[in-house]
Amino acid sequence: MKKWLIFSIVLRSPIIWGGFGFFVEDEPLATLSIKEESILTNKKEVKLLIWNIYKEGKRNFKESYKLFLEDSKPDILVLQEAVYPSGKDLCLTASDCYFSSAFYKGVKHFGVLTSSRFPVLEAKTLHSNKREPFLNTPKTSLVTIVETPSGSLLVINTHGINFVGLSAYEIQMQEIVDYAKSWEGPVIWAGDFNSWNSGRSKILEKATKDLRLKKIDLENDHLVKRFMGYSLDHVFTKDLDIVEARVVDTKASDHNPLILKINLSSSKTD
Repeated sequence: MKKWLIFSIVLRSPIIWGGFGFFVEDEPLATLSIKEESILTNKKEVKLLIWNIYKEGKRNFKESYKLFLEDSKPDILVLQEAVYPSGKDLCLTASDCYFSSAFYKGVKHFGVLTSSRFPVLEAKTLHSNKREPFLNTPKTSLVTIVETPSGSLLVINTHGINFVGLSAYEIQMQEIVDYAKSWEGPVIWAGDFNSWNSGRSKILEKATKDLRLKKIDLENDHLVKRFMGYSLDHVFTKDLDIVEARVVDTKASDHNPLILKINLSSSKTD
């Protein structure tokens, strides 16, 4: 009787075992608010830093990260392969900072992090419906609504599911489309999409077309992380005036960071 009771509790639990750890099925429990310290300003130019940071695994990461922040001075930070609670130190100063947990092992959560010096009105996790094989863990997207002086901005921070077939990849992209398609304002969709073959690239292209997003051409595009000739990291936007979009070379991760600068004063915001 006791064994059956324990089994029944596990089946009903929002905490699910994966081969590498546990993940939280209940979305509100997966979205961690690290801090809420932003103040709305009249700033009309927004700078973004988008980066898969390789779980801070490179020896020179912390020093390089500090230099990137000093050089690019981002207002919004969009990170993949972040780790919590060490990710607390990655948050921008005077920002609203949220972490989306794909899974956790011990006290460490693994997922994506978004930090904004503009107030975040809403933050939500979208776990991939399908899971990575062997590890049995999902990938995650963190959707935030950011309040800017020109109106609300939807920021989607995505880490694409990797070691699965095209149908599982398509399901994840469609889940994001279904959530975002009712949004009528400006959009930034960025991250590591793991779009490493023609099939995945076509699925991603259709998803962005359904959301009426434009793919941003990056200066130094040859520095974007590639596999089998296909870029993994992308930025897509809607109704935004892009002033600058570039890739920075670094050895601090297995991906290079993307820098984006947006002029809000001439963007089509509500």
